[in-house]
Amino acid sequence: MTLDATIWGWKQLKVTSTEKIVLLDLCDRANHDNVCWPKQKTIAARTRLTERTVCTALAKLETLKLIHRRPRVINSKRTSDWITLLIRPPEPPPAAAPPVVPPPADTPSHPTPKNEAVSGDHQNVVQVPTGTSFSVIYHDETPRQKQTTAHFLEPFPEPGRPDLEAMTHAARTIEEIAMELGSAIDWSAPGINNLAPVVTWLTQFNEREVQACLIKVARRVGDGTRIGSWKYFEAEILNSCRAGQGDG
Repeated sequence: MTLDATIWGWKQLKVTSTEKIVLLDLCDRANHDNVCWPKQKTIAARTRLTERTVCTALAKLETLKLIHRRPRVINSKRTSDWITLLIRPPEPPPAAAPPVVPPPADTPSHPTPKNEAVSGDHQNVVQVPTGTSFSVIYHDETPRQKQTTAHFLEPFPEPGRPDLEAMTHAARTIEEIAMELGSAIDWSAPGINNLAPVVTWLTQFNEREVQACLIKVARRVGDGTRIGSWKYFEAEILNSCRAGQGDG
């Protein structure tokens, strides 16, 4: 029995229930070549049909081109038929593959890309990525766990998106004072990479005042503490910048 034969048998819809059960019995007995040779008496016993009904069903299945029967003779005596399930129609012989035409002798094994001009043995030098671009992250970029300076991935500019412009402004504002902030900032911390608080401050206060306040707090903290979020500066920013506005 093969699963393919059984599935194929169940899919046959142009047969009666009697013909279907006889066909399924043949599918259950077929080998990997879709061939079996049961006696009609054996099929009748398995399907609970009479031999005459089995004989009629086999004849109809052959008419429908679902099976093919061929006499089987042993010691000059005819015995049960060879029965082949016609699961797949005979496949035509494969067409001959077209001959492989070898390339001309002067054709290079690796064609030169159109954008790279060749002059003698020298090719155009492709600029090696430095990891300093904010719009593209290269494999040679310093892992964030080892960062000691500000390095923010600026969003790709889109016209009419003030939120993206504000985020870009915040990133550049921090980068301008990164050296003054120094090692007091944990540049790899998620809270530092989240510039939302800085964006808010820059919409409320003067950029230079915000920068000055951040530097003052960072110097006061020194090297003993690593600040992991811009919210650490929030109270100082609000007090100092609002006091400055009041003085103005």
